[in-house]
Formats: sequence, C-alpha cells, structure tokens
Amino acid sequence: MSRKKSNSMGLLLAALLLLLGVVAFQWYQNSQLKSEINIQNKNILDIEKVNIELEQDYETALSNLEELRSDNQELNNLIDKQKSDLAQQKVKISNLLYAKNQLGEAKLELESLRTQGAIYVNEIKKLRDENNQLVIENSGLITQNKSLNVEKVEANQQIEKLDSEKSELLTIKESITQKNEQLSGKVDIAKAIKINFIDVQGYKIKNNGELSKKSRAKNIEVLRTCFKTETNVISDSGDQTFQIRLITASGETVYLEDAGSGEIINKMDGTSVRYTTEGMIDYQNADTEGCIDFKPNYELSKGKYIVQVYNQGYMVGQGDFQLK
Repeated sequence: MSRKKSNSMGLLLAALLLLLGVVAFQWYQNSQLKSEINIQNKNILDIEKVNIELEQDYETALSNLEELRSDNQELNNLIDKQKSDLAQQKVKISNLLYAKNQLGEAKLELESLRTQGAIYVNEIKKLRDENNQLVIENSGLITQNKSLNVEKVEANQQIEKLDSEKSELLTIKESITQKNEQLSGKVDIAKAIKINFIDVQGYKIKNNGELSKKSRAKNIEVLRTCFKTETNVISDSGDQTFQIRLITASGETVYLEDAGSGEIINKMDGTSVRYTTEGMIDYQNADTEGCIDFKPNYELSKGKYIVQVYNQGYMVGQGDFQLK
C-alpha cells in the first residue's frame, strides 16, 4: 500500500513540474510577442511622424515659392520646375516610408527636401533682385533718351506709361488677393501642433473614485489617451483643442454624442471626420504632455484599435492599441 502511494505522489510531482514548464514557456512566448508588438508600434508612430513632417515641410516650401511669383514669366517657369522637382522628391520619400519601410533613408531625404526648398527660394530671390536691377538700369536709359525729346511728347508718353502701370497694378493686386486666399489654408498646416508620442490605456473606476488599469474590453469604463507634443513656435500659445478619434478593428469610429463625440472638417481634403472626444491642454510653444479621457456607457468591442489625434483641422498623430 505504501509503494502504491509513493508511485502516485511521484506521478503527481511529475505532472506538476510539466505544468510549470508549460506555463513558463507560454509566459516566454507572450513576452516575446509583446516586445515585437511594441517595436512595430514604435515603427508605425515614427513613420507617421515623418509623414506629417513631410506634408507640412512640402506645403511650406510650395508656399514660399508661390510668394515669389511675379509677372516675370522666366522666373515663374523656374518656380514651376522647382515645384515639380520638390513633388518628385516628396513621392520618393513617401515610397521610402511605406513601400520600402526605410525610415532612416526617408529622414535623410526629408532633410534634403528642406534644404533644397531653402536653396530654391534663395535662387529665386537672387534672380528677382538681379532682374529688378536690370529694370532700374533700363529705366534710367529710357529716361535719358526721353530727355532729348520735346517736352510735350515726353509728357504725353509719361501719361500713357502711368495709365498702363495703373492698369497692371490693379491686375497684380487682384492676383495677389486671390493667391493670398489660396495660401491661407497652406499657412494653417504649419500652425498645427504635431504629436510625437501617443499612448492609450483603459481603466475601471473603483468605489473610491480611483482608476485601476484594465486591458479587457468588458472591464473598461475610461479610455485615457495621453500624448506628447512637439515644439511649434508658429502656433498660438494658450489653450489648444485636440480631437481624439478611436477606430475599431472593423473600421468604425467610436462615436457617442453624450460622451463628447462630434465632427470636424479635415482641412487636407475638405471631408467631414467624426471624432470620439476632445479636450484642451495649455500649450506654451514647447514640448507639452496632456491626456484626454473618454467614458463609454457601453461595453467596448475587442481587437486592435487605431487612435488618431487632430489639431486645428489636421491629423497630427496616429497610433494603435489592443483590447482583449
């Protein structure tokens, strides 16, 4: 009887050791998977960050070139060629980001685009100044030639010239007004405050009002989106409003009007975009951290969510998170 009991204890101990081995192996696998997911999430955030910088820097370069457009056709043609070169470089950077996933090379090309944009602007300014100098010199020669004419003929010619210049100035004024209206939207994007870090965490509210972290959808009563901004000296300081858009695995925006959901116009393409909630942070033109809460009154679905952050009508950051 003692031998039978000893054998049973041995089998039980072996089974326990086997179970501990299986649990340890599963823990190791889960740890490795979590590490890989974190790396992938960081890579996605880095790519989106570079892409947002690309869009803003590209629009700024185009805006700077457009401001130098005048009635000189040769300079205008050069501006059009430079804009075409910048567009090709933008396509190349986008291809490095999304098709080839070469983030480091894309960053180098983005820096090259910024430098090239500045070179183009300086080149146009130099040519414009040289052209203005030639116009001044030519105007001096015309004045000298006119001094040889009879005073009456000179006066008549001057009147005709003034009338012509007045008409041209009116045309230029109308053109500038139209261009300013077109460029006003492009200037807005430079004021948008970009995000370089996003984290979404679920919580359950305890009886004492404190929050307890949760990762299972059925237990979540609060979704808190925390982010860190970049420094933007162009943007206005003070309270800045940010919209948070949460998108489910099925592609639907989490939307609940009673919990602060609404709609904004995406200034990039003019479309209406639903957002989940919004909030304000005190922004003083420096790196700033802030959090915005969303309290759903229903059980959230499981799966991988996408989170997008908007500011001043532009998407300034994107990431994702998982609910079990």
